[in-house]
Order: sequence, then C-alpha cells, then structure tokens
Amino acid sequence: MYAVDLYLRVRLACHVDGISEWEAASRFGLARETVRKMLRHTEPPGYRRQEPPERPKLDGFTDIIDLILEEDRTVHRKQRHTSSAARMSSRSATVAPARAMLRWVSVWRLARREYR
Repeated sequence: MYAVDLYLRVRLACHVDGISEWEAASRFGLARETVRKMLRHTEPPGYRRQEPPERPKLDGFTDIIDLILEEDRTVHRKQRHTSSAARMSSRSATVAPARAMLRWVSVWRLARREYR
C-alpha cells in the first residue's frame, strides 16, 4: 500500500506538471499500471477482497471435538485425550483436518486454562 503523499506527488506530477504516466512511473519507481490507478483514485482505494472468506475447515467438527473435550474434564488427568487422540475419536464421524484440529484443541484448552 502506498502512502497518501506519494499519491499526491504522482497526481501533481501528471496533472499539473504535465508529465506522462510512463515518465511518472520511472521517476517514482512504480509500475505504469500503479501510476494509472493512482491517477484514477484521489486516495488509496484500500484492500478489496475478490471473494468471500472461506469458512474454517473444522466447522463441521467443532461440536464433536467440544463434546470429547468436555467429557475429558470429568476424568483423571492421565486419562484425558491428547489432541491426536481426540482427532482419532472424532474420526469415527468424519475425517477432521489434522493441523486445524490441533489448533482448535490448544485454543480450547487455553480458553479453559487447562494445562498438561
């Protein structure tokens, strides 16, 4: 993202001083398409998302995992599921993505102040 002052300098150079887009691109070290966009917009347009964000991979599994982890709170500490064991238990329903599963379990435990 370029600063507003760079936008101003490029726009002044092209509109007031009358230099070409190509010359402004070489003078300011920018691509010609970038200079063209700067001339089109008075301010930086900001980030524009091309498509909506994807849902988390674990959306369908979070209820199952939460249930396993809640049940684990009532058993002895040594009998609780590890992240991998919880993943294997939830696998009977469907296959959960491994890294997302480990992240979910660690966040869940941190939120409830559960440490090993």
